[in-house]
Amino acid sequence: MRWRRVVGYVSLGLLLVLMNGKILGLPVALLLVSGTSMVPALEPGDMVVAVSPGLAGGIHVGDIVVYCLGVALRTGCVIHRVVELRPGPGGLLVVTKGDAVPRPDPPVPASLVGYVVVARIPRVVVLLAALVAALWLFHRIYIGLPRRVHSGTVFVEPGIPALLMVAAYVAFNMLYVGLSYVDVTMFNVALPSVGENVTVNLTAYTAWVNVSYTAPLAPAGKPSCSLRGHGPAAVSFLEAGPGWLYYRVSLPERAFAEEWARLSREKPPLASYPARIEDLLFLDCRVPFNKAMLESSYPVRLYWTEPIARLEGHTLVIANNNPVPIAVNITVYPPRGYPILLHETLRVEPFTAHRLLLPPGDLVVRLVYRFAGHTRSLTLRAAPG
Repeated sequence: MRWRRVVGYVSLGLLLVLMNGKILGLPVALLLVSGTSMVPALEPGDMVVAVSPGLAGGIHVGDIVVYCLGVALRTGCVIHRVVELRPGPGGLLVVTKGDAVPRPDPPVPASLVGYVVVARIPRVVVLLAALVAALWLFHRIYIGLPRRVHSGTVFVEPGIPALLMVAAYVAFNMLYVGLSYVDVTMFNVALPSVGENVTVNLTAYTAWVNVSYTAPLAPAGKPSCSLRGHGPAAVSFLEAGPGWLYYRVSLPERAFAEEWARLSREKPPLASYPARIEDLLFLDCRVPFNKAMLESSYPVRLYWTEPIARLEGHTLVIANNNPVPIAVNITVYPPRGYPILLHETLRVEPFTAHRLLLPPGDLVVRLVYRFAGHTRSLTLRAAPG
């Protein structure tokens, strides 16, 4: 029986040391899990066996790791899965994410990662072990101890203080460190602030992007942009100062021709003259900083509008307020319909107004053009004089 007691006491002592492994900075530790952000891989109440990254062969994508933001007693710890490893200005950065949360955590230096999880002990096993230990302790204190007092052989077994120390340590962690050893919930980190403002000038096919930021961010390269679904957009101007960045993006004209071709195929319904169609494109830009990559998507809103035609005396004015050219067939004839005095096709360039001098007299002007896949017509009357 003595060797069984020795094995039991050694096991209890080892258990106590491993449960203190995180605070003591040991390369192996037993950690109790709380929170639900790693469900179903880890459930609240599970215990995990964790080893240092050196013993685990390093940190790899897919590993479940433990890193602690608090220096004192390694508090404020998080246990999440590694989703990305990226180089940083001070060394390797580790990006983690809970399996049950929608977005990743902010990157942390690899030096903060204390453990890699190598095994999981389900909470059912943990609860059964705690129940067995409690029953054993109850039997020793309330049943075995009175018998020894009666028989005159009273001594304190070292297993009882060991169990009491384990219980005290668990209570200490619950009260001081947090709900338990490792908190898997999200945490707040003070990040640099970034502000953005975008001005789009479609007549010049340009977009101006103004980015303001706080320390410790600093530009680390030239921005790159693309018009979503239509290819890259050139960044033709860049200027930066303390806390601000200003650059110009030249929007590709072919992108608007491609968008116009798409609308012409889809033939959206049109309202009465002059019809207008709202369209939305997205300008995606990436700005490299020394400590981060700013990825933004800016909406580019435009309205496709039918050519606006009007008569100024005997001068026909056709305005095209679209970023693509539009061909307009013009027929001019007297009110009786014969003979045709003028018939030609005009190409009205983007964001321009074309002026055409008509013959004198009482005239009917008929315009026919294609707009968003529909054939549209407009008739104007020019009075004599």
